[in-house]
Amino acid sequence: MTKLAELTAKVDAFFARVEARHGADMQCATGCSDCCHARLTVTGVEAAAIRAELAAWGPDRRAALAAHARAAPADRCAALDPAGRCLIYAARPLVCRSHGTPIRLGPGSLPVLPACGKNFLSTTPDADCVLDQGTVSTILLAVDRMEGGDGSRIELASQRGTEYSPRPYMDESDVPLDHPRFRRVQAAIFTARLAPDCMEHECTMVDKEPHRKKLDACCQYGCDVDLAEREAILARAEQIRPLLRPEVQHQRWFDDEVEHDKDYPSGAVVRTEVVDDGCLFLQHDRRGCAIHRASIEQGWDFRGVKPAICRLFPMSYEDDAIVLADEYAEYSCAHVDGPSIYRLTRDTLGELFGAELVRALDAAETRVLAAQPKRLPVL
Repeated sequence: MTKLAELTAKVDAFFARVEARHGADMQCATGCSDCCHARLTVTGVEAAAIRAELAAWGPDRRAALAAHARAAPADRCAALDPAGRCLIYAARPLVCRSHGTPIRLGPGSLPVLPACGKNFLSTTPDADCVLDQGTVSTILLAVDRMEGGDGSRIELASQRGTEYSPRPYMDESDVPLDHPRFRRVQAAIFTARLAPDCMEHECTMVDKEPHRKKLDACCQYGCDVDLAEREAILARAEQIRPLLRPEVQHQRWFDDEVEHDKDYPSGAVVRTEVVDDGCLFLQHDRRGCAIHRASIEQGWDFRGVKPAICRLFPMSYEDDAIVLADEYAEYSCAHVDGPSIYRLTRDTLGELFGAELVRALDAAETRVLAAQPKRLPVL
């Protein structure tokens, strides 16, 4: 469970306690939307949770929400439907989950302020039924910063529904590396998250509305292949060919143009062919890489055969830097909970560039994580 999910569960449990004990004093019910007549803002970590919820919706439902958000009056939440119901109820932010309960704006402050003018009109709430808003806000800020946020708040209807929720926070700064080849690393690789298993994640393109499901989305453009990798692939052509789609098995697999690139071991690369909006090596059932699958099914080592750029994605490298690929945030796998990108690619980095780079990156990771806000317990 994520830290945001833990905090959300605590707030939901608090609301349930207040409702169980003071139900007669509360008018909160489906269709009552007095507290929703505002243009709400959310933290970055809450926006990411909303984005993950929307990524699981069908395209028609997302398009309807985007259209609704664009047309919403300025004095109403963009997620409030005409009947007074929340369209993103399962992923609603903390401020919405605590509405209706009595709140205290600071430790020991008086008086206790009701969050809704309809509730607790003649009754004093029990002491443990008053929400300390300052504590909740402090913990939420810490959780946001733990996930790479800067504590700023974002309008819920980001860009009026064109892109309903913002891109995840990514630290664009570089951290120095003690390594002879790579002298710097983008700090975000240590904090940005990724779905841990591509084959279990149903990828969706989230860069623009309407979102659209696209399995193996990162394979849609093809990839650069080092000349040595090309020769290794061609050497195993008869083992790989049966796993390709029938219509591409005997087509040209690589573009003829050779591009010189000093960042690659051979100093030159070619591009895989793209067929029907996907890399030619997407296997016949359109899930995963045929090169990788052939190695698993036939028991041979894919290292040196499957292109390094694919094994590292969304990690990449250029000149003297380890960086995140520009298109990382376009895919739904970047908007779910999971390990850091560095932890997912650490072993591959070691295989490709050696233990010295891993030691340097481990040291950089320690510095970056130490600079993150301290983890506060969720009370």
